[in-house]
Amino acid sequence: MRSIYVAGLFCLILAACSAVPEQQLCGPGDLARYCPPAHAIDDDFTADVHKKRTWKANENLPTDLIELGKTADIPVQQALGKIIGPSTADAQRSLAVKLAMIEAADHTIDFFYYILRDDAVGMAMLGALCEAVKRGVDVRIMVDAVGSTSLPKQTLRAIVGCQDQAGFMRTADGQLTTNRARVQAVAFNAVSNFSANFNRRSHDKLLVTDGSYPSKAMVMTGGRNIALDYYGVSNEGELDLDAYRDTEILLRDAPEGNPELPQVAEMAGKYASVIFLFKGNNVLRPGRGQRTLKTYDAVRQQALETLQQVKSWPLLADELSSMDVYMSEGFHTAKVRLAHELGNLTDNKVFVNQVENERGNSNSILEVMRQINRHLDHNTTLSFASPYLFLAEYDETDQAAAVDEAQQILNWLDRYPEARFELVTNSALTSDNFIAQAVIDMNTVPRLLLDEAMIERWKDTKENRAPEAFLSSEAWQRMVNHPQISIYELGRSDSSYFGGDETYGKMHAKFYINGDVGFVGTSNFDYRSRLLNNEVGFFFESPQLIAELQAGYDLLVEQSYQWGSPQWLQMRRQIIAQGGSKGRTTKFQRAIYKWSKWLGLIWQF
Repeated sequence: MRSIYVAGLFCLILAACSAVPEQQLCGPGDLARYCPPAHAIDDDFTADVHKKRTWKANENLPTDLIELGKTADIPVQQALGKIIGPSTADAQRSLAVKLAMIEAADHTIDFFYYILRDDAVGMAMLGALCEAVKRGVDVRIMVDAVGSTSLPKQTLRAIVGCQDQAGFMRTADGQLTTNRARVQAVAFNAVSNFSANFNRRSHDKLLVTDGSYPSKAMVMTGGRNIALDYYGVSNEGELDLDAYRDTEILLRDAPEGNPELPQVAEMAGKYASVIFLFKGNNVLRPGRGQRTLKTYDAVRQQALETLQQVKSWPLLADELSSMDVYMSEGFHTAKVRLAHELGNLTDNKVFVNQVENERGNSNSILEVMRQINRHLDHNTTLSFASPYLFLAEYDETDQAAAVDEAQQILNWLDRYPEARFELVTNSALTSDNFIAQAVIDMNTVPRLLLDEAMIERWKDTKENRAPEAFLSSEAWQRMVNHPQISIYELGRSDSSYFGGDETYGKMHAKFYINGDVGFVGTSNFDYRSRLLNNEVGFFFESPQLIAELQAGYDLLVEQSYQWGSPQWLQMRRQIIAQGGSKGRTTKFQRAIYKWSKWLGLIWQF
C-alpha cells in the first residue's frame, strides 16, 4: 500500500468549525443543572474538541468541505485491528461490541448509519447514547434520510432531548470541564431540504468513540446497519439464522503510530465532521410543546428499558460479559488507510463523466484500489465479497476513457496464468434485490466466464425449460469451470426455503483481498456505490487481519454453489418451481435485466 503523508490534513475543515462561540455558562435565572460544578476547569483541548464538533450551517463555512475531503492527504497509519466476520456468532458479537464501545466512551461518540430502525437493536443503541450524554460524552448522530425513512424523526428528537440531563465533558485524565456534552442529530440530505439532491445518499456505517483521545479511541465500519436484520437475533432475543451475512473491521489506535500524523480514529472523526456538516443535512431539534415533551419522555423511557432488555438476552450474555477482554486483547498490528466516496455527493453528470469524476477524488475507494491493483503480479488471488458487485462498463465517446472492467480482469489473467479472480455474492435464493441479482447473473458473471456467442445463448434461453444439451455441453462446462475464475453464490438446495434443514441468510458483506492488502467498508461496488452514494472503508496491510478476512470468505464459499454448476442450475430450477416472488423474478430474470438496462434502473440499484 502506498504511503501517503499529511500536508495540512483537514486543517481547514477544523478551522471552519472552530469559529463557534463559546457555550453560555451560568447566568442569572439559569437552572442549576445547566451549571458546571464549582471544581470544573476551563480546558483548552476539551473546549477545542467541543467547538470542532459543533454543527454549523453550510453558508457559514468558509470553504467547500467535500472538495477538501477529496484532496486531503490521508495518511497510512499504524493501528490495531480485528475482523468481525459473517457468521451468526460474529453478528451477535458485533452488537455486543457496539454497545460496549458506546458504554466505554469517555469523551465523544460519532454514530453514523444509513439505516437506523426503532426495533429492539435500534432503540437499545439510542438508549445507550442517551446514557452516554448524561455522563458527559458529546454525541453526534447521523442517519440517511432515505435509508432511515421508517424511523420516526420524533424518536431522534427525543434522544436529542437527552442533553437536557447532559453531564460535562472530561479531560483526558478525567477532570471535569466547563464544556457541557450534547446530542446533535442530523438527517443526511433530507428530502425536505431544498438544497439536497435526493439521489445522493450517505451509505455510511460508522461508529467512532473518543476519536481525539488516542489511548481510548476506537472506530468500527463495515456492512452492518442498526436493525435486527443484521445481528442474528429476533425482537424477542431469539436466534435468527436468516439475518444478513456481513463483515466489519474494528480498529484501535496503535501506541507505535506516528505521533505527528492523525491516528486512525482521529482521521475517522475528521471524516465524520465533513459528512456531518454536509449542506443537504437537516438538524433535528426537539419541540417544546407540552404534548411533545410527554411523547419524548415516553420514547426515552422505552429506549432505556429496551437497552436493559437487550443486554439481558441470553444470546448476548456471554458476549457482553467478555467484552472487557475482547476490547483489550487479540488485536493485530496493521498499516491502515481510510478511503471514501465523498466526491459522489457533489459530482456533476455522474452517468456521463464517470471516469473523470472518480479520478477527481484522490481518496476514492475505487481510485485507491486501482492504484493497488496496478501491482497485481503473477500469483495474486484477487477475491471480492459483495452482495451486488457490478463490473463497470462505461462506453465513453472518448475511447481513451472507455472502461470494461471484466475485460481488464481477463487481460490480467491472460498475462499471468497463475493468477486468480474470485467472487462470492448472492444467489437468486438469498438476494434481497432482484434487479441487482439480474445484473449479476445476466451481466457481471457472463462477461467473465462466457464468450460472446454463449452469452447471447444464456441471455436468450428460457431457463425454466432450458435445453439440457446446452447447459451440459462441453463448451458450457469448460467456460463455467474456468481455471482462473471462480464465482460463488450463497445458498444451497438444502435450504429451509425448500423444506430443508439449513438457513443461509442474505449476503451483505463488502470486502476485498488482494494478496497482503485487504479492504473492509460499505461499498457494494455496484453503480450506486460507485457514482451516487457516499461510502467509507479502510484498506490495510496485516497478515493476521488478512487471515481473519479470508476465514470469513471461506465460510461464505462453503455455503455456496459455483455459478453455472449443475447444483447451481438445479437450485435455480427449484426456486422457479417454488413460485412466489423469488420464483417469478428468477424465471423472468432475463427480461428484468433487459428492461432494467433499457430504463436505466441498473444505475440506481
